[in-house]
Amino acid sequence: MVGLPLAILLSALPFMIRGYELTQKHIAVARLGWKTILPLAGLATVTGEPDGLRGSLRLLGNGGLFGISGWFWNRRIGRFRAYATDPGRVVLLRYRDGTKVVVTPHDVQQFIVRVKTLGGLVARQ
Repeated sequence: MVGLPLAILLSALPFMIRGYELTQKHIAVARLGWKTILPLAGLATVTGEPDGLRGSLRLLGNGGLFGISGWFWNRRIGRFRAYATDPGRVVLLRYRDGTKVVVTPHDVQQFIVRVKTLGGLVARQ
């Protein structure tokens, strides 16, 4: 009985979302000991979705222990991949190939502006 909660805790720990790093070519989702890379190439839109996770069904993943990560579905977004920590700060990344990814940066507006700029989604004058 004591081992089960410990096993659950230890199995979820590596998938913890520790933050996001923006570079010229990608968004790195920092995990415990590794990173998941989300390329900026192929990005079509970046939008804030305040209720983006509301009503989501977990298809496969973690629904809250050290983060919200995995594959989810809801009516507004459809099927998407989530790398989230705060359901109130949702940013939706839509790629040209139809892939959708949800992240939850600390400063949503600044993140959206930076991703749009680095991803070439802002008209330069």
